[in-house]
Amino acid sequence: MTSSRPTGVEVSRWLFLCTIFLALFLAFSKRRHEITLLAGSAAGQRPVLDHYSPAFLDQMINVVTASSVVSYALYAVSQETVQKYHTQDLVFTIPLVLYGIFRYLYLMYQRPGTRNPTEAILRDRLPPRSGHEWRVHPMARRNESARTRHRMAEVHGRRDVGAIRYRFAQSRQLTVARS
Repeated sequence: MTSSRPTGVEVSRWLFLCTIFLALFLAFSKRRHEITLLAGSAAGQRPVLDHYSPAFLDQMINVVTASSVVSYALYAVSQETVQKYHTQDLVFTIPLVLYGIFRYLYLMYQRPGTRNPTEAILRDRLPPRSGHEWRVHPMARRNESARTRHRMAEVHGRRDVGAIRYRFAQSRQLTVARS
């Protein structure tokens, strides 16, 4: 893990690489959008665009897309991540990452328009908004199971450690919210 000096927060090397690859993915995608949108007059608009072709940018997009997914997958299953979040369930978030990238690529290649791909994905109506994907997310599952244990303990009059922890966490949230 690498340390962020100003904040002292430990950052996973895999997550750092994933962020770099994702930034490159977005940059190459936007550059490709400019070239295809401006067609023959791209170099007149920005001289640097004369050094790129859509085919070259497509290859670069392919490389950084695969690298982003692989680095996120390695982050999700790395021992440091498992120890930090006390769960091995982050592996179940990989399909959400794939969905986001695939949707972005779909909008870029199948629905080209005047909007750049970043604007298109932000205004896209198809991303799942039902909350169904959060049932897969490990943090949501852990909180949901704590609520369930708490309810079961109240119903059956038992005091289990999970229910006590849940009740304590809820009281702390209320205390912080009130102050």
